[in-house]
Amino acid sequence: MPWHALSVRLAIGLTVIGAAFWVYGQAADSGSAGTLGEWAPPMMRFGVSFLGGFVVGWTLRRFLKWTLLIVALLGIAIFILKRTGMIDLPWDQIEGHVEEGSSWLQAQAGNVKSLVKGYLPSGVAAVIGIVLGLRR
Repeated sequence: MPWHALSVRLAIGLTVIGAAFWVYGQAADSGSAGTLGEWAPPMMRFGVSFLGGFVVGWTLRRFLKWTLLIVALLGIAIFILKRTGMIDLPWDQIEGHVEEGSSWLQAQAGNVKSLVKGYLPSGVAAVIGIVLGLRR
């Protein structure tokens, strides 16, 4: 599970500490509280961005594993059915549908990219989270 990773625990801790600094900065009026309050937004941004990236990478890895398994099983089934003569596939229509799906997927990937950029303010932390999530 992703929350067993040390990096995720550290990011959660960083986010919680940032939130605590923000609350302390809002509650106290001293000079040191103002300094702590200034550290709160970057700490929280970094922690949340890392966590978001990690979840995206972890989920993407799970999705890709299952997708590859299903595609392999479908490919084997189609090969066997075609070899035995039980089906005859219209490859020109299939190719057209694949091209349509590919262009749609590219457009959706662009939308996801802009969505992720808007919601994950710290890009470096998000990229590190995605990489570590894919490895986990």
